[in-house]
Amino acid sequence: MSVVARPETLPLGGAPTFPSRMWWVAARSAEVGSDLLARRIADRPMVLYRTNEGAVVAIDDMCPHRWLPLSKGRREGDQVRCGYHGLLFNHDGSCAEVPSQPEVSTRVAVRTYAVIERAPWVWVWTGDGDDADPTEIPAYPWLTNPDWRMDEAYLPMAANYLRGHENVLDLSHFDYLHPGGLATQEWTRVRPSLSIEDGVLVEVRDLRSAPAAPNAAAMGVEPGSLVDRRNESRVPTPALHIATTTLRSPAGDGHEYHGAVLHAFTPETERTSHYFFAAARDWRVDDSEFDERFWQMALFTFNQDKDALEAVEQVALTHPGPLREFSVRSDKSGLRLRRLVKELIADEARGQAKSED
Repeated sequence: MSVVARPETLPLGGAPTFPSRMWWVAARSAEVGSDLLARRIADRPMVLYRTNEGAVVAIDDMCPHRWLPLSKGRREGDQVRCGYHGLLFNHDGSCAEVPSQPEVSTRVAVRTYAVIERAPWVWVWTGDGDDADPTEIPAYPWLTNPDWRMDEAYLPMAANYLRGHENVLDLSHFDYLHPGGLATQEWTRVRPSLSIEDGVLVEVRDLRSAPAAPNAAAMGVEPGSLVDRRNESRVPTPALHIATTTLRSPAGDGHEYHGAVLHAFTPETERTSHYFFAAARDWRVDDSEFDERFWQMALFTFNQDKDALEAVEQVALTHPGPLREFSVRSDKSGLRLRRLVKELIADEARGQAKSED
């Protein structure tokens, strides 16, 4: 039987599955330096680098002459020289030199993208440049709070970016994909509340006076002892999932331990994505030995997510016959997010149609 590639990745009514008028995380701040960094963001090939003054630049990764990626060229000061016929481009996208002729047409230029660096990430706007509003980038104060400990990393993921969102919205997977650490059966059975607040999807999972999961031992909490556990997930834009957690031990009036995990899912293409994540906590912040163990555990967990999502994507892309999802109660938030994203894409299409009239 021949294998038929399926063009769709999620039942959103066809491609694309991501809006264009959006700030996306394009890179970790530490990734962007003097070298040319090639990265595809929302199906747009870009090259990123820092000017000599430290500002981040993002331009199309394609020379308009014969289309060689500029990332295969070289830096000359704050300019980029194409590695094919030598055209030289300024960091504002304008062409400074065509070696084979004395004149330079103003039509020879590459697109530039609005960039905001907000540690630990570099954000890029993929809509029209005039519409770029930095206030649309969600705030995440925990990552720069000196009373919290933070680490961050990046994983390329061969799966649609919305699969990542759905994975961290449905926490009933904890006890099965990450057995023996993050959850108990009581946590799996919690029925979360779901609301939309000013366009922000909010899911709250609240479990009172229930046995602590095994990983609570890292806080000095006896596993199995009664604690209160609360997780609030907020999806302010399709680019970011913000999860804040509180564990109170003992239940009722005990000490509170707080954490925050940020998941930035950036589409690379319809079938691949960039997964940036950061974890912060306000407990054991000065314990460097524990911090290394904690972060290795987090990386192991996020790689388990990556492996599962990539396996799901492969089924979606290669299954020889029609596929139909069977959704359950815990999928409610993920399905609501799909509708919100579909509405954003439809709104963009209507706006584009009006501008062309």
